[in-house]
Amino acid sequence: MGISKIVVKERLSEEISEIRRTIQDALYRMDVLIEKIRLEREKIKSEFEKRLERLRLGQIDFSQIEEFLEEPYVILPTRKPNQWYVIAPKWLNFQIGWLERQTKGYNIFIVNQYVRWFTEIPKVL
Repeated sequence: MGISKIVVKERLSEEISEIRRTIQDALYRMDVLIEKIRLEREKIKSEFEKRLERLRLGQIDFSQIEEFLEEPYVILPTRKPNQWYVIAPKWLNFQIGWLERQTKGYNIFIVNQYVRWFTEIPKVL
């Protein structure tokens, strides 16, 4: 076997060894990432279970949730005639009138006769 063939074989062997190291390194990094994802999943699951437990301890009447979902807002008159507050949970994709203010959990809208210039006013109002 000539010297050039030996050199070529050694170079190929080195390249193959480098590729193996690269693959092993990538596999190790993937294993580390999978473990981080598993730990994060466990953390989310644990937090979710804690929140569910709080709900159970909060004496929630789950039979009334369907009624809430049918009408998940509150309509209250303001001191001005023909004007109302419409209060809805922030997580609800709901917009009527204009947003007057927000609390941590609720959006509070003002609805009056001028709103009909922009949108239809629900008959309930």
